[in-house]
Amino acid sequence: MAITTATAPPTAELPDDTAALIAEANEAFERAQELLRAGDFAGYGLEIERLREILSRLSGGTQPQ
Repeated sequence: MAITTATAPPTAELPDDTAALIAEANEAFERAQELLRAGDFAGYGLEIERLREILSRLSGGTQPQ
């Protein structure tokens, strides 16, 4: 017996620059991982905050400042 799951469509429109924001989010994540491996916890925290802001913009939460 196969189990299927339905994914609900997004409730808000994505920003016009979605591809750019996704690329920026991936860059921030990779940079955060590099900093974590290097033991730079302050830098890691800054990149994670940057990633949080990008994800918020993707979800329509805030605009860049």
